[in-house]
Amino acid sequence: MAVAVGCAPTCWVEEEKKGLREKATEFHQIFSEVQRLGGDDDDLPHPLQDITDLELEEIRQLKHPPEPVRRVMECVYLILYADTPPGPAGLTWLTVVKALVQTNFLRNVRRFEISELAAKPFIVDCICREYFNRANVEMRLDRVRRASSAVVAFFGWTIALLAGVLPKWPVEQVAGAEPRQVVFELEAERRVLVKQEIERKEEEKREQARKEETKKEAKRLGEEIAVAGPAVWKEQEQKKQEEVERERQRQEEAAREKAEHEEVAQQAEEAAQQAEAARRAEEERKLRAVRVERARQEQVVQELEVAGYQKLCVWNLASNPDRRLLHADGSTISFPDDANANFCNVLTCDGIKEGIVYYEFVMHHIGDEQWCGLTTDSSQGGMRISGWNLRPAWTYYCGRRWAHTLAHKMQGVPGLHVDKKAVQSFARVVSGDVIGMLVDTQRRGVAFLRNSDLQGACLLDSTSKLLYVITHLDAAGDTVELHAHAPSHAPKAAFDAIDALFVGRGDA
Repeated sequence: MAVAVGCAPTCWVEEEKKGLREKATEFHQIFSEVQRLGGDDDDLPHPLQDITDLELEEIRQLKHPPEPVRRVMECVYLILYADTPPGPAGLTWLTVVKALVQTNFLRNVRRFEISELAAKPFIVDCICREYFNRANVEMRLDRVRRASSAVVAFFGWTIALLAGVLPKWPVEQVAGAEPRQVVFELEAERRVLVKQEIERKEEEKREQARKEETKKEAKRLGEEIAVAGPAVWKEQEQKKQEEVERERQRQEEAAREKAEHEEVAQQAEEAAQQAEAARRAEEERKLRAVRVERARQEQVVQELEVAGYQKLCVWNLASNPDRRLLHADGSTISFPDDANANFCNVLTCDGIKEGIVYYEFVMHHIGDEQWCGLTTDSSQGGMRISGWNLRPAWTYYCGRRWAHTLAHKMQGVPGLHVDKKAVQSFARVVSGDVIGMLVDTQRRGVAFLRNSDLQGACLLDSTSKLLYVITHLDAAGDTVELHAHAPSHAPKAAFDAIDALFVGRGDA
């Protein structure tokens, strides 16, 4: 029977020998095309070197061959005889068998050279995509071997040829990536099995040689006994046994020393591993402690930051001359009754001089007109100065209520007021709205928003005076709640508006 797995494609070279009537042939391995697969220059047998006519006849007699047998022999037929890929109907088994029964079929297969297949890129592409895709599990070595051991050699021949010729073309031009990978995997598997088979046969030869050597040694000992006599032979044999025993003891001592050395080395390695594990555990413990401490510190900083922002929201009633007219609850200020006063201004206790702060005025109730913004004059609290006369001040004027007679006139239109002047129109603010105010003390700019929608921005004065938050309460029930946040809380549009104030100024 043929060897179960074949090898790389070969070409035949005929050499005439003087004095012989018949020509001998030699196999020459073609490895150059399959070096990339990890092959080497070891001589491997031709895939079809051991196949016999009897095994070929076994394939010819199959009328309804198993699927792996049919597909393998179709590949062989296409490689040998086809110039163009088969049509949609494919090949029939009868067509393949007609080629098999030719007397020179086996000779044609054995003498087929890889250069012949290199001239058939369309055939190679067809075979790879049709027969060696991932979905076609029939074209695998185990399936082929179970179907017919005689076909395995042809399978190896096909794989070796394809693996050798595929590198000649780009992946996208012939076969594609997936079929190529399947072919290369099968070729690598085939080469490993061939070498294993060679090693097995060589081991059988070595075993046979050892047996022959044992027989020769026994014969030699018999001859020595016959020549020297039993007593001399016995003495020589005893010396040999003693030498063997000494050698055995030396080997045992060497093995014992090696075992002791390995044990010491292993103990040292285990101690080193334990020390390393202890070191890593200590580092992890310290790292966890650092993380915990860092988290605690961040929490403290955050709490201090929140407390700092909360401090900016405290309304200054103590210094307000008309504080009797106001009611404060945390950061919420209200004007309960306007019977004794028409309006009242309220400022925060602390002004800001550095950094960027984002304020929010939550307008819980607006009875008529109202102003919310900034001033550098902390003496404007109380009912001494009306909202129309705030100066210096940068405020969002909420506008008159729609029911007021001035709501649709210039005096009632909401907008940006700077030092008693309306400089830009804003959206009207009603109860429940939130006025946003981004203050940049470094660049002395402020931007106003209504419910997160940008309304406008302006520059503050160029002084470095403290900036106080101010609100003007005008009607009974007016209520404003103030919040201060980090800059990250402000919408991007507010920053963009302040940036736009400095375009072309050169001091942004």
